Amino acid sequence: MARTHHKRTERLARRRLFTRLLILSFIFISIGLVFISRTSNDRFAPLRSGVEDSAGRMISAVSFPLRKIKDFGVGVENLRLAKQQNDALRSENVELKQYKFRHRALQAKLERLEGVLSVTNGLDIPQDRVAVRLISETRGPFVYSVLINAGRKAGMQIGYPVMSDDAMIGHIIRVGERSSRVLLLQDLNSRVSVMSQESDARAILIGKNDEPPELAFFDDLSDWKDNDLIVTSGDDGILPQGLPIGRVRSDNIAPRVLLVPKKPHDWAWVYPFMAVQTPEQDPALSNEDGSLVKETGKER
Repeated sequence: MARTHHKRTERLARRRLFTRLLILSFIFISIGLVFISRTSNDRFAPLRSGVEDSAGRMISAVSFPLRKIKDFGVGVENLRLAKQQNDALRSENVELKQYKFRHRALQAKLERLEGVLSVTNGLDIPQDRVAVRLISETRGPFVYSVLINAGRKAGMQIGYPVMSDDAMIGHIIRVGERSSRVLLLQDLNSRVSVMSQESDARAILIGKNDEPPELAFFDDLSDWKDNDLIVTSGDDGILPQGLPIGRVRSDNIAPRVLLVPKKPHDWAWVYPFMAVQTPEQDPALSNEDGSLVKETGKER
């Protein structure tokens, strides 16, 4: 038993000696590496390169499992975030379904009331729309206008409103065979009949080029407040009622409208809308030469 204890003591002594020698070796090697890296002698260049290559391989081998552990942690964090987003989307989906059901119920109720009263709600925004690509125009008769890659062959007509994903950006003023010109709301020549969705006040939105469009030709008693949503009123019979445009911002000159689109758009939507025709424009009331048909006056 004493002999076994003696052998164990010798092994521990050898391990301690080996550990001390290994530590000292690493210390001397580190000092040597520092000396070699600091010196500019060309004789140490091959040794320096060899040491750097070996150190690089050692560092890469040691850092490989660390990178894998880090990637695993990032993957776990991404899964946690994905689960949170998935839960939020599910909750939002449930809420949107409730709004959808409520919208359908209100729509059905509104249609029944309209049928009883023989009136319409005045919102004539077309259900169909045409996707078009916006092409910037550097030379043209208008400062703020763009071209779209759709013309008569695509069914475009003068007066059709052009919308981004958020709001109206302009309307078509000239139609070609394969392209059309859109006058933007910022242009000085733009005039659009608008209203406040909150107070139902009416006005004309006038473009000011580099400044926000201005509200003009409105009653002094009109109730215009900051952040009111401005939509098309449809009073001109050219544009449908209810297309969003922007928000009111008052200043010392006149109420102005901050347009909703604040970033360039490559694509937009054109809403085909048939403008309200006057009796003189009705083909059924015109002769072949364009003169109006005279009423007989027999029916009263």
